[in-house]
Amino acid sequence: MNVVYLACPYTHPSVQTRQSRKMLADMFAARLTRSYAVFSPITHGPSLEQHLRPSIAQSHKFWMDQCIPFLRMASACYVLPIAGWRESKGVTEEIALAIQMRMPVIIIQAHDLCIELIDPEEIRATGWRTEWFEADTPRGTRAHQRKVG
Repeated sequence: MNVVYLACPYTHPSVQTRQSRKMLADMFAARLTRSYAVFSPITHGPSLEQHLRPSIAQSHKFWMDQCIPFLRMASACYVLPIAGWRESKGVTEEIALAIQMRMPVIIIQAHDLCIELIDPEEIRATGWRTEWFEADTPRGTRAHQRKVG
């Protein structure tokens, strides 16, 4: 089974925003497990965070040191484009490393959730791919992948 990495912004001053971001990351990580083994730092990290000293828990370097080895093992980097993803230092570094490693960067798209729908021109210009997720049905989620460009 292929291993994939799910990049998503997390850090934010608002506890509510962090909880919302974690909920969306958890949901999409669960959807991805239908086809892949998934590492989602946002699903994994907050459970550890509560057991760390605050100076470590708030260290960007600490979290990147934890996450990058998993990204290096992955066959693809999925990106959850929720509010703040373009400004996220971590997501930016993860995408840059994936591109440097010639790893596919796949932007998740869905009409049923609050995520940014990416302009097809931007997709073509960056060489990213998109994967569309439809709303869950009693028979499960259907994912449709297409290469753009």
